[in-house]
Formats: sequence, C-alpha cells, structure tokens
Amino acid sequence: MSGREYAMLFGFGGCLMALLVFLANAHKQATSLRTHRFDALMAALRDPATNPVTRDELLRALVRDHHGSLGFLWQRLRNPATWRTLWFSIGWLLFIVGGSFFAFGALGVIDGVDRSSVLPVGVLGFAMLTLPLALRELTRRDRRAAET
Repeated sequence: MSGREYAMLFGFGGCLMALLVFLANAHKQATSLRTHRFDALMAALRDPATNPVTRDELLRALVRDHHGSLGFLWQRLRNPATWRTLWFSIGWLLFIVGGSFFAFGALGVIDGVDRSSVLPVGVLGFAMLTLPLALRELTRRDRRAAET
C-alpha cells in the first residue's frame, strides 16, 4: 500500500474510533440517567403515603421503561421519523459521494473514475432528497385548491 492509502486508512480508523467513543459515552450517560430514574420511581413506590392512583401511574411508567432486549429497536423502527431520517441520510450520502466523484473525475483530480457509473448515483441521491419535498408540496397545493 502507498502512503496515501495508509493515510486514508488511518484517517478512517481515527474517525471510526472517535465515533465509537462518542457512542459509548452517550450510552453510559443514558444508562446512568435510566438508573437514577428507576431508583426515584422505586423510592416513590416504597413510600407508604403514596395513594393507589399515583402508585398505578408509577407502575405504568416502569412498564413503559422496560423495553426488553429488542424492544428499543422495535420502538425505533415503528417511528416514521426514523425512516424519514434514514431516507434523507442515504439520499444525502449518495448525492455527495456520487457528485463528488463525478466532479473530481471531470476535473481530473482522481484518475480512472468512470463518470457514467457515478452520475446515476448522484442523480439518485438528488432524487431521494427532493422527491419527498416535492410530493409534500403537491399535496399541500391540492388541499389548498380543494378548499377554494
């Protein structure tokens, strides 16, 4: 491998390591917060002065917090915002990567780029970014036209 390839490998490895450290810290903070919340709920449940209605609400809150091993993932997959974010993220990455390789190949910065194969990737990314916005705009105009 050349020096350039080693530099790219180490750069990517460093970014990956930084991402893993960030995710580990975020998970540690979330776990700590969840533990403190659980302790507070348990202390409130143990208090003999707590009325039955409040006790039932506290138990429901505890049940909602318990997701199980795959419950958190299932809850996220059921959320439409997750899918919308994933759609736009993939579209953005395709647009940036395809457009960058096309531009760098056209300018001669990177040799050996087949522009006819990276152009559709950029176009697909652009379509993924603009199609939901265009559909939302058309729906909004149709509703406005139906009201008048």
